[in-house]
Amino acid sequence: MVIIWATILTFALIFKSPAITISTSFLIILSTFTLSKGWIIGPFVGMVSGCLYAVLGYINHLYGELIVSVCVNIPIYILIIISWLRNISTNRAFVKVSKKFSLRECLVAIVCIGAISVGIYFLLRHFHTQNLVVSTLSIAIGILAGYMQMRCCEYSFVLYIVANIICIVLWSSASVTEIVNITTVVTYCFQTCLNAFGVLNWLKLKKQQNKDNFSLVMRCLRD
Repeated sequence: MVIIWATILTFALIFKSPAITISTSFLIILSTFTLSKGWIIGPFVGMVSGCLYAVLGYINHLYGELIVSVCVNIPIYILIIISWLRNISTNRAFVKVSKKFSLRECLVAIVCIGAISVGIYFLLRHFHTQNLVVSTLSIAIGILAGYMQMRCCEYSFVLYIVANIICIVLWSSASVTEIVNITTVVTYCFQTCLNAFGVLNWLKLKKQQNKDNFSLVMRCLRD
């Protein structure tokens, strides 16, 4: 984490990024790390980073990202907080990874989110949003990823990786005119790596939790 933050700060100083960009980048990395670790504090940090990211999107006229933060990310983080607090592992510091997330549930979620995205597309077009199609796709994937994380599904991080790649494209485009945004691009590159770690770590957590549950059942049977 220290190395990642030091690298981001180096890019920020080289390209003279404003304080809001640096602060947002630091919090995005911190929230992604805590979420990938499965720590209960993760969505709380994510909600704060979502607020700062909304401000950053507004400053750079990326209204799609602004709407994602205010109307999608922040409300989803609130739902994740509620869900995770109801699914705390025996350790108390970690969330309990879901045992099943059916294909049927996933397909229903995709259809519902697809319908919502149509409305979001026209809303973004009304605000003359840059990169309209890419921004809409970013929102759709973000909603689905957030829903899967609310359901404590380890594969939500796969969707977050896709969303990160889209954000890298968006902010790379913004960096052409405003070089200071290169710090945000670097942040999303690191976030992609942390989300990849999240997939592996949550699979490990799930395996360990299943093992602990099995041991608990066997102890109860013996007693």
